[in-house]
Amino acid sequence: MGRRPRCRLGYDWFVAQGIDSARVKVTMLSDGTATYNNFHNYFGDAATAEQNWNDYAAEVEALDWNHGGRYPETRAPEEFASYTWPYYLSTRPDYRLMLQNSSLMESSCPFIADRLAAMKMESVQPYELLTALPEASKQQFYRMAKFDYARFAGLFDLSPKKNLIIIGTSHSSAASEQQQAAYVERIIQQYGSDYDIFFKPHPADSSSAGYPDRFEGLTLLPGQMPFEIFVWALLDKIDMIGGYPSTTFISVPLDKVGFLFAADADGLVRPLNILFRDAASVEWIQ
Repeated sequence: MGRRPRCRLGYDWFVAQGIDSARVKVTMLSDGTATYNNFHNYFGDAATAEQNWNDYAAEVEALDWNHGGRYPETRAPEEFASYTWPYYLSTRPDYRLMLQNSSLMESSCPFIADRLAAMKMESVQPYELLTALPEASKQQFYRMAKFDYARFAGLFDLSPKKNLIIIGTSHSSAASEQQQAAYVERIIQQYGSDYDIFFKPHPADSSSAGYPDRFEGLTLLPGQMPFEIFVWALLDKIDMIGGYPSTTFISVPLDKVGFLFAADADGLVRPLNILFRDAASVEWIQ
C-alpha cells in the first residue's frame, strides 16, 4: 500500500475508519534512496539514535490502535508525509517494509542494530517481481506504463553485439555538457568494438540530442521514457550499464555495472556508497 512516506495511510484508511488493525496487512514500499538516507539521518548517530527511535515510536503508539469499532479520538498528523514512521511501523504486527536491499540499512548504534533485527523487511528487486508475472500480466503492466517492450527489445536485437547503456545527467553549465560528451566518447572508444552503445539522457538534458550524429554507432534512447521499467523489462538483454550515479543502480545486478562517472564510492549518495564500496569490477571514471 503506497510509498513509504505515505505509510500513515494504513492507519487513516482503515483503523481510523473503525476497522480493527488486526484485520489489515500493510506493505510499505521503498521510494528509493530516501528510505536508506532517512534511516541513516535518523539512526546513524549513536548519540541520538535511541532517543529518535523512541520519539518516533511514541508518535505511532499515541494513535488509538484499539478502538473497538469506534472512531478513534487520537488521529494521525494532518500531513500525508510521515517520513519518520515506517521503520518503527515495520515492527508492529501486520506491517512490513518492502525494499530493494535491506542489508543497505546500517547503524553503528547497538540499540538500532537490535531494532533492525525486529523490523520486518523484505528484500526484493522490481525486475524479479516483473519476471515472475505471467506473460499476459506483463503485457498489461507495459500498457499501463505506456512502455513499448517490442520496440526496445528489437533495438537490442538488431546486431549480434552485446548491449551497453550509458546513463546521462542534467546540466547547469556548458562545462558539464562537455564533460558528459567526453565521457560518452571515452566509453565508445573503449567498448564500441564489442558493444552496441545506447545513451539514456536525463529528461532535462537537451545537449545530447545530437549525439547520434556526433558519435557513430550510438543509439539515443528517449529521455522521457520510464527508465526503471526499461531496465527491469530488458535486463536479460543488457550486458553492461554505467554512467552518472542514479537510483537506477539500486535495481541493477552489480555484475552488470561496468563503470561510473565518479571518483569513488565514498562520494556517492547513500545507499549507493554502501552498494559500490566493495565493487571491485566497477571502473571509476572522472
